[in-house]
Amino acid sequence: MSRLNALPHLDATGYARSVLHAESCAWVEKNCYVDIWIEVLHALGLEPRAILPFTVTIDFEGDQWTFFKPPHDELRELYGVDVQESFRVCASQLAQIFAGTPPGDIPVEEPTKVELVVNLKVARELGVVIPDSVLARVDRVIQ
Repeated sequence: MSRLNALPHLDATGYARSVLHAESCAWVEKNCYVDIWIEVLHALGLEPRAILPFTVTIDFEGDQWTFFKPPHDELRELYGVDVQESFRVCASQLAQIFAGTPPGDIPVEEPTKVELVVNLKVARELGVVIPDSVLARVDRVIQ
C-alpha cells in the first residue's frame, strides 16, 4: 500500500515532537484535537503555544467539560493556516483515493488560496513599521 504524505518536507524518522508533549510533561487531561494541532503547527515550524489561550474559555456543562478546539479564525490569524482550505484539499485527495487512485499517484497540492494578513497592533507593539507598499498588497489588516 502506498502512503500519502501530507507534510512532504517532514522526515518522520527524524521528527522530534513538540516540547509540550515531552516525556517530562504530565497532562492529567488530554484533548486529541488540541494535541493534533500542537503537533501539526510544530511540524510546520510554528510555535504552538500561541494558540493555547483559548483553552481557558472552556466551560463545565453540568456533567462534562465542553469539547474545545482552536477557533479556525484564530489559526488563520496567528499562523496563516486556513483550515477550510486544508479540508478542501483533503476532501479532494480522499475522493481520488475512493475512486481508486493509489495514494502515491496523487500529486502534492500547493495552496490555491494565499492570504496576506498584517496585524498592525502587534507590529506597533514590536516597533515594526510596515511599508505602505506592503500594506497596499494585504488582503486583510488587523487593527
